Amino acid sequence: MTVRSETPTTATEPPYPPAAPTETEVAGAGSAVERTDHRDHHPLPWDLPAEQWRLATAGGAFLLSFVVALTLMYGRRHPMFGEGSIGEYSALIAALSTAITFVVWFAWAVRGPAQRWRRRMALFLRILEYVGLTLTHAAVAMLALSGTFWILSQAFRELTLDGFAGAFIVAVGSAVTSYLVVGSALSTNTRHLSQLLAVFVASGALSSMLTASDPLWWQDHFSSLGAASDLSGLTFNFTLLLGGLVIITLSGYLTHDLAVWAELARERPYKVTVMRIAFLVEGVLLAALAFLSVDRFFYTHNVVAYAMVAVFLAMAAGVPVLFPTLSRPFSLVCALTLTALVVGLVAYLGVGYLNLTAFEVLTVAGIFTWLILLVATVESASEHRRSHPAALGHDPVVDPDDDRLP
Repeated sequence: MTVRSETPTTATEPPYPPAAPTETEVAGAGSAVERTDHRDHHPLPWDLPAEQWRLATAGGAFLLSFVVALTLMYGRRHPMFGEGSIGEYSALIAALSTAITFVVWFAWAVRGPAQRWRRRMALFLRILEYVGLTLTHAAVAMLALSGTFWILSQAFRELTLDGFAGAFIVAVGSAVTSYLVVGSALSTNTRHLSQLLAVFVASGALSSMLTASDPLWWQDHFSSLGAASDLSGLTFNFTLLLGGLVIITLSGYLTHDLAVWAELARERPYKVTVMRIAFLVEGVLLAALAFLSVDRFFYTHNVVAYAMVAVFLAMAAGVPVLFPTLSRPFSLVCALTLTALVVGLVAYLGVGYLNLTAFEVLTVAGIFTWLILLVATVESASEHRRSHPAALGHDPVVDPDDDRLP
């Protein structure tokens, strides 16, 4: 008897090792990855990778900023911070460079098929979106560079540089901010906007505090910063105005994502509309505070401020009621947020443990923490519904790139 020692070959086992991918195939795979990373916007010009465009944009910003800065700074020596300083020129030129860069690349990004709903927004809201986001990115660049050069001025005391060296440093700052803003413009989504809003408001408020002419402003309230007629007051009110515009823009992004989840979860559309209206009101009220200084419009200012808190409390209490299947952990977050605000109010009005400024800090921190977690929750819930249709008990027919606004 002959025993065959051959190992049977399975049907799925290839008779020979697969050939190594060619350079063309590898390059094609890289392009596919790049397209996947940016699938939500229009293909980049000449189908080049995004990183090449970031570097090219940064290079262009460097050259133009260097020429402008050298023209303005040549023939003099400049300190690191203060009037006529390298920091001042860097902040202003970088803000302009950032604004131009964002407008160009954001306009390109919204041409993508997944952004149809943004192109169908009312013209007024689209203008607010462009203006608000452009100015916010420019302001963040200005605040970041101003803070950087203030720190450098403390490290290199009494240092001055000639116009050529100063222009080079200014150009580097513009190149860095332009490089970063390209990625921001191409990846603008709900989560990105919520984080940008939090960073901008925190930076603007901190800048206003540091430049306040009254070092004891905190013994009164935050609104006293906006009542000042100096740079501190201008910064504070500008932060409120842009913050309101960004919240109005964010309302469209967030409720679009919420509408996609609501249709998958078979929630009624009016619930999403209620949330959109609440966010719009919150944004309008915040922007209105920029024009209602507490020293000139005391009662109106307080009414608007209390109305903002009331709208937020209604949203925090309403999300678990309107969307009970959205997320149980987030319902707990809503309850904890409301509890923290109530405890803070008692500590302020009841026992006098907190002053008004401390209560305002607690309230603002609670609002932005809640907002960022809401955005993350809606995004996660929507992705879960899309990837687990069987959990719905039916096959949902929904376009994740739905161009409808609630």
